[in-house]
Amino acid sequence: MSKGVTELHIDLDTATVVQLVNRVTGSRHLFSRKPELELKVPGMGIVELEPLFCGEWRVVEIKDSEVVAECIAQGYRLLKVVRLEEGFAEYEYRVRNADSKPLRSRPRVAIYVACARGGFWGDEGVEGATNTCRYFVDYGYGESWGTFSTTATPGTPRGYAFEKHSYRSRWFPEVRWIAFVDTVKREGVAIQCLTEGCYASVEDQFFNVEANLALPAKLLMPGEEVTLRFRLIPFTGLTRVDYIDEDAVIGVEGPSIALPGDRYRGSVQIYSLRRLEASIDGRIVFDRGMQSIGKRGYCVDRVVPSRREVKLVLTQNGVVLDAFKSLEIGFESLETLDWSFERELYEIPYVEVDVDNKVARRAISIDPDVEDALNFVPQNLAKLARKHLIFNSVVESDYLEREASKPVYSLAFSMRFSPRRILRGFRSAFDRSVEDAVLEHLRSANVEQFIDLWQKRILDPVTVTRTPILSLALAYLITKSEKVLKALENLLDSFAELVLSDSFVTYFSAVHGGGGADRFADYVVALDIVEDSLPRDVVEKTYQALKIVADEISKLTNTWIGNWELSEACALLALSHKLGYPGNDIDFYRALATAKRALKSFLPDGAWPELAASYHLASLNHLVKMAEVLRYIGSENLYTYTTKPGQEPVIKKALLWLWSILTPYDTVPALEDANEFIPSPDTYLLPGLALSDNDLLGVAQRLYRRVKRLQSPWTLLAMIHYNKNPLLHDYPAPVRRRVAVFEDSGRFMYRESEDEKALYIVIDFGPQGGWHGHPDRLSFEVYYYGEPIVVDAGSGGYYNPLHWTWSRRSIAHNTVTLGDSDLPEHVRGYLLGYEELDKGFRASFKMDTDTFVLERTLTLETQDELREILVSDVVRGKGLFRWNLHCRGSIVEYRGSSVVLRTPKGVEVVVEAPQESVLSVGEGYRGSSENTIYLYYEKQIDGVGNLGGVIKLRKALGFGSDNQF
Repeated sequence: MSKGVTELHIDLDTATVVQLVNRVTGSRHLFSRKPELELKVPGMGIVELEPLFCGEWRVVEIKDSEVVAECIAQGYRLLKVVRLEEGFAEYEYRVRNADSKPLRSRPRVAIYVACARGGFWGDEGVEGATNTCRYFVDYGYGESWGTFSTTATPGTPRGYAFEKHSYRSRWFPEVRWIAFVDTVKREGVAIQCLTEGCYASVEDQFFNVEANLALPAKLLMPGEEVTLRFRLIPFTGLTRVDYIDEDAVIGVEGPSIALPGDRYRGSVQIYSLRRLEASIDGRIVFDRGMQSIGKRGYCVDRVVPSRREVKLVLTQNGVVLDAFKSLEIGFESLETLDWSFERELYEIPYVEVDVDNKVARRAISIDPDVEDALNFVPQNLAKLARKHLIFNSVVESDYLEREASKPVYSLAFSMRFSPRRILRGFRSAFDRSVEDAVLEHLRSANVEQFIDLWQKRILDPVTVTRTPILSLALAYLITKSEKVLKALENLLDSFAELVLSDSFVTYFSAVHGGGGADRFADYVVALDIVEDSLPRDVVEKTYQALKIVADEISKLTNTWIGNWELSEACALLALSHKLGYPGNDIDFYRALATAKRALKSFLPDGAWPELAASYHLASLNHLVKMAEVLRYIGSENLYTYTTKPGQEPVIKKALLWLWSILTPYDTVPALEDANEFIPSPDTYLLPGLALSDNDLLGVAQRLYRRVKRLQSPWTLLAMIHYNKNPLLHDYPAPVRRRVAVFEDSGRFMYRESEDEKALYIVIDFGPQGGWHGHPDRLSFEVYYYGEPIVVDAGSGGYYNPLHWTWSRRSIAHNTVTLGDSDLPEHVRGYLLGYEELDKGFRASFKMDTDTFVLERTLTLETQDELREILVSDVVRGKGLFRWNLHCRGSIVEYRGSSVVLRTPKGVEVVVEAPQESVLSVGEGYRGSSENTIYLYYEKQIDGVGNLGGVIKLRKALGFGSDNQF
C-alpha cells in the first residue's frame, strides 16, 4: 500500500507487515528475514506475540489503504487493522475473549526495527541497523517532585546508543513514543503508542532492534475486548527526537556535554507531518532542586527549588514548512556557560525550544570532569573524543554525570600503541618461480583494476570491502611501485575515515565482526608491509580505526566454538599483536585460547563438529591463517598441535578427513549445509609448507591442477618467506582406502578406485552436526562417471526459501521417514558392521528416532559395466512410512514400481521399488536452483516391516560426454 510519502508492505498469506518504506528516500525501516516468513513463525517485520502467536491469519478485508485480518484460536478472536495515512501507518491489535470462561490477556506486538537500513537480512545490500543508530524514548513519570529521588531525572525523553550484538534489554513503563534514528542518514522511524498505559521493552540484537509494545495483563471476561494501538511515523532530517505530536517530530541537536566557558551551540530539527507555520523561541533552563543532589550521590543537604534561564539566539525565529518536509535552524546561547560549586552544582540544565507551544526539551550537562579528561587526549584524537561530548550515553539515558568522563579517559589511554612487526626480515629478492606465482595470483585476483581504482580516494564501504588489500600489499612487496603505494595509502585512509565516522558498514563486513571478521588480519599484515612507506598521519589514523575494530571484535570473541567465533578470533589475534594497545595481551590470549579450543573441538576422526564440509573448510581456513600469524611472530605452533601425545597434528588430521570424503573428481559431496565445490589448494599448501608434509603438498598440487590458481595471498606470503614454490615439485596425492569409515562424524565411503569416473558412495550415519547439519541420518549419495547421480539436497542458501522449506527437510534426503515428518535433531545413526566384497561392499547401519527404528543395509555388486546397489530397510514402528530417493537426470520410462532415468553425462539409472509398491514421481531440489527427480513410495507398517529398493547404474554407450567434470 502506498500513500503520500509512505509505503507499507503486507504479506497477505500471513497478514504480516514486512516493511515500512519512506518513498522519498527509499529507506526501509523494518528488519525482515525470509525464513520466518516462509515458515510462518515470529522474528521479522511486525508480529503479534501475545496472547498467542497466530500463524494462520485470515485477511477479511482489503481496501486501498487498509487491511483487516482475523485469527480465531484457543478461545481468542484476534483482529488487526493496518491503516495507511499519508505520513504514517496506524496499527490496531484487538484481543477479544470468544470463549465461555475468563481468559488471561496481555496484548504484545514485536516490531523489528532497522533504523532506516532494513529489508530482508541476507539479501545483497541490506546493511541492517548499525552503531549509527540511536533511539529516544518518552516514558515514565515526568518531572521530579522535590525529593532525593532521581527516577524521573531528567524529566525528558531519554537517549540510548544501539549496541550491536549486546542483546541488552531495556524496559520502559508508560511509554508514549520511541524514535529510532540513523544519525548518519539523518532519518528514522517513530513508534507512537496511542493506548494509555502501554509499556515497552527494547532489545539491541544482531543488526536490528526489537521493540515490544504491550498492555498490562488482565483477565478478560467472555465477550470482553482490549485494544493496543500505535503509529509508525517515518521521518527525515533529524539526528535525534525530543518531541512528537500529530503535527511534527522535533529534535534538539547539540552536545550532551557543554564545557565550562563555552557557548552552547546546536540546532532545532523539525519534520512536519502537516503544513506548519510557527514562531520559534529557545532557552536553556536551569532547574535547581533536590533531585540534582540525589544524582550526584548526596542525601544530606536541603536545596531550595528555583529556575533561571539563558536565552538562545536562533538563526530564524519563524518557520513555514510544507507537510513531510524537514528544516534545521541553528542556535547559540547568549551567554557562555559556567560551572561553580555555589550554583551549577545544584542545577540540571535543560535546552528548550518552543515551536508555537510545542516544547522540545532535553537535558544536558555542564561537566568540568570531562573538561579535565580532555587534557589527557592527544590532538590527533580530539575528533574521536568529541563524539563523547556530542552523545554521551550515561548523560542521555540516566543522567549519570559522574560517569560521563570515563569514555574520554578510556580513549586517551587506550589509543596509545606500541606497534610490533608481524613480518620480519623479508628478503628483497625472490626466486623467479616465487615471483611468477605472485604475479599470476595478482592477475587472477584482478589487482590491477583495484590499483587503478584507488588512485583516487573513495569513501565507499562496499568498494573498500571488496578490495583485496593484502593482494595489493603483495603487489607493492614485489614491484615497489609508487602507483601501488598510493593506491594502498588511499585505501587505508578511506577505510580509517569510514570507521572513525561510523560509516564502515556493509553486508557481512562491518566492524561488527562475525562472519568475515578475519579480513582484518589481512588489513593488519597489509599495513605491516607498507607502513614504513606511508605518511605518518595515515598510519596513525589506521591504527585508531583498527583499534575500534578490535574493541568491537573483542566483545564477540569467545570459546563457544563455531566458524564465526574463529573468524573473530583470527582478527583479534592479529590486531592485538600488531597494535600493542593497553590490555592487548588479554585480547591476544583470549583469541589464542579460542584457537586451541577449536583444535580440541575437532572430532577424534578429524571432522569439524559442524560436519558440513563447507564449514569444516571455513574453520580450517581461519585456523590456518591464525597459525600463519603466530608463525611469523614466533609464537605457538598451531600446525603441530595435538590433543594427545603421539597423535597426528589436528590440522593435518582434519585436512586428511576432508581429502578422504572428496568425490573422485575432487569435489566435496553435497551433504548438510554444503554444495559441491572443489576445496582451495591453499588450505593444504600452507600446512604442507609449514610441516614439510608431502601428503598435504600432494593434495594441494592435485587441487591446484583442478582450479588452476592460488586464491589466498597468505599462500604467496609463505612462498616468499620460504623462497620456494612447492607447486613446481612432484608430490603425489595420498591414495585413499577403498572403504573408509569415520565413526565419530558418521561417514562411510566406498571408492571403487582413484579414477575420476569410478563409482563413489558416501553414507551419512553420524550426529546431525549442530546448526549446519540436516536431519538426514542414513542418507547416502552416489557418484559415477564424473557426476552426482543419487543426490542430497545440499544447501539452497540460508535466505533462499528452499533452505527452510526443502533442504532442511528429511524428505529431501535419501532416507526413511514417518510420513513426511522430519527426523529429530538429536538422532544419530551407528555402523553395525561392514564387509568388503570382491567388487563391492555390504554395510549395515541403525538409527532409533524415538518413534521408529530403522536398520539399513546397502550392498553393492559390480558386473562389467553394471553397478547394482541394493538398499534393504527393516523398520520397527507404527504408521505410514515413506522411502525417499533423489536423482539427477530425466525420466526415460516409468513402469509404476520402477523408473528409468538418464543423467546429463549419459548414465542410465534404473530405480526399482518392491513389486507391490508404486513409485510416486515428484520434484526435488539440489543446491539453490537445480531441479531433481524425487522418487518415493509409502507403506503402512505396524510392528516390523520391510522397505528398500534397487538402484542400477550403467553407462549408456554413445550418449553424453566423457569429459572431466
